[in-house]
Amino acid sequence: MDERRCRRGAANLHQDTTLKIPFRQAVIALSLGFAAAVSPNAAADFSRYGTAYKSDDGQFSYLVNARLQYDAVRFDDGRTNDLTRFDSQDGSYFRRGYVTFNAKWGQWGARFENDFAIGVELKAVREFWISHKLAGGEILIGQHKPFRGLEELSSSNELSLLERPAFATAAFGGNIARQFQPGLFWRRPLSKTLLLQLSAYNAHQGLGQPVGRGVGTANRLSWIPVNTQQQLVYVGGSIGYDYFTDGNPGVRSVNYAGRSSAGGNVIGPSQRIVEIGEDAGQFFAGFEGAVGIGPLHLQTEVVLIDNEDARGAGRDDQVLSYYGQASYFLTGERKEYQSGKARFGAPHAFRHGWGAVELTARYDSIENLDRRAAAGSGTCLADAAVAIVGAECETHAYTVGANYYVTPLVRVLFNLVNGYNEVTDDHTQSYNVRLQIAF
Repeated sequence: MDERRCRRGAANLHQDTTLKIPFRQAVIALSLGFAAAVSPNAAADFSRYGTAYKSDDGQFSYLVNARLQYDAVRFDDGRTNDLTRFDSQDGSYFRRGYVTFNAKWGQWGARFENDFAIGVELKAVREFWISHKLAGGEILIGQHKPFRGLEELSSSNELSLLERPAFATAAFGGNIARQFQPGLFWRRPLSKTLLLQLSAYNAHQGLGQPVGRGVGTANRLSWIPVNTQQQLVYVGGSIGYDYFTDGNPGVRSVNYAGRSSAGGNVIGPSQRIVEIGEDAGQFFAGFEGAVGIGPLHLQTEVVLIDNEDARGAGRDDQVLSYYGQASYFLTGERKEYQSGKARFGAPHAFRHGWGAVELTARYDSIENLDRRAAAGSGTCLADAAVAIVGAECETHAYTVGANYYVTPLVRVLFNLVNGYNEVTDDHTQSYNVRLQIAF
């Protein structure tokens, strides 16, 4: 590809600010453009991580990979009264369809990632940043996940269950629009066992959404004092504050017996739990812990959120969310610790040629400590009189599952989710299956 063609591709991309049509072509153009910069003698490595190229001098490399996650869900509606009715939509759909491009050139790095299950538009962009070595660590400029928690930062390819703990994400007042946000992100290993992660970002929305409506910071410290083939001990924590200067993310609902797809075409029952005040802030603090004994992995997180002025001037909402989950490999493998990002991943090598089998379980809970549900309303209210006679503003989810790792690239997952909503006394189950391929 010559220089004029690269300039024409860049001009076309600039002219269409909606990025609706040339987005896919832009991904291909970037890949081919970087390939042209590599020596003709560079070798291609078709590994489990994608297609990689590296220059002869080792200064330049790039990697292109993708993931496909195709889900099917069946809801068993547990309606006990009219308040629990919802439009359950059984079916199958693409949960994720990522294409990821990574590049390194000396001390510079870059990543571009789009989720085609959402579409070819700005809000479908996941990660989009450049990086450089700084002060013994690495600084990222662009769109990335704020450093809010262990499971939230884990790759969707590596999760033990189909979904992350939904309630911890909802406690942040978050949804898909706040999962990835533009800003500055810096991480540095303080020692072989200690990692510091700092972030400052636009607090309101990610790319393709309204900007300039607030600022936020999320910071995380992770320590793994024990990490051997037979034993693992991990401790971490995060703390942060978001301030919304113009408007706010509003009320957030939690899906307690199923999750919506990326496009929103499949959804389970939900309950409003979190509310953020007008022109106010949100403080959060989280604890993370994990223990591994051979093939057994136990993990927990506790998140406490304080939403300023959520019930009126000077009346905050405090929301508590926590989960405990377990994973056990019947075939003897163990979850791997990824020290560069302080998170856990699936095993990359199996003891048997036919694959690996993992059993999983999780208990997940969220409660608004300052609200109750009025009898017959199905809504968490802030009125003091309601708090005396009302039900707890709380939902739970119990999940059990099994994973079959056909190869390191292919996995089949099954989850049975039993949700319980204390506000409406609803019990709903969902049966979820996923075929996952990474390449």
